[in-house]
Amino acid sequence: MLASLILRSRRAVSPVSAPETPTISDVTTPIEDLVPTMPPVVPPSVTPPVTSPIDDMMPPKVVEPVPVLDSDRDGLTDEEEIILGTSIRSADTDNDGLSDREEVKVWNTNPLNPDTDGDTYLDGAEVDQGYDPLGPGKLIEVPTE
Repeated sequence: MLASLILRSRRAVSPVSAPETPTISDVTTPIEDLVPTMPPVVPPSVTPPVTSPIDDMMPPKVVEPVPVLDSDRDGLTDEEEIILGTSIRSADTDNDGLSDREEVKVWNTNPLNPDTDGDTYLDGAEVDQGYDPLGPGKLIEVPTE
């Protein structure tokens, strides 16, 4: 009886085959399949703005100029006076008889020093008398802007 059981068990059991050993191509995925495809980079092009007939009917945009401030009305803008260190509230910061603009743009004197050349005469008084506010001597020619 034991012999018949062994025979029956051999017939009843079907042989199980061993799994096949996978090859490298079975377990790897091509890189192209793993990395998402990106659209090609296209450099920006210069295209004219899209306009419509309504744009042609609209008045052109006017850019308003930024007002230039000259609070003391001496001919120098407030911005120039801030840079120079002169007063935006006084046309003649050093009270020498020449406006800050005249000192900076005409005579090249110091608008913060009433006697630029240090000769004890105010710059404005020297100019009025025909003397050079920058040094000794008479003015040969009055400078112009």
